[in-house]
Amino acid sequence: MIDGETSLKSLMFVSESLEQLLGANGAKAVLRTAGQRAAISLIEMLPLSIIEEDAIQRSGAILVELGFIDEMRMPAPDSVQISGNTFLLEMKKMELHGLQSGCYYVIGLFEGFFNQMSGSTRKVIAVSPGESCEYWKLR
Repeated sequence: MIDGETSLKSLMFVSESLEQLLGANGAKAVLRTAGQRAAISLIEMLPLSIIEEDAIQRSGAILVELGFIDEMRMPAPDSVQISGNTFLLEMKKMELHGLQSGCYYVIGLFEGFFNQMSGSTRKVIAVSPGESCEYWKLR
């Protein structure tokens, strides 16, 4: 079995290659869609029709369990706060500065889990970095 660190590094190199082939926006779109599709196959269930706030909390818990983030909180109804984005931390370690497309895989996973559980069509429309966390705005 492949360990999580190896998988994460592989995803970074895939992201880098996609950016070279498709440009940053094309790579973001491909990885986001891949994350959404992976999320649906990972939870393998019909929409639960739970309220959006609960779906966000459960989606965050899954991302923590998978090792992509350390914590997700919801400071406002239209945003989530992400602490410990493992992808960003590993990018810094590997000195792959400017490679943001891989983060869209994590966003796609979140959207896939959230949409599958709540039936909502809301998406992450903006990502804002902070001091020790980042904020995802939803619409």
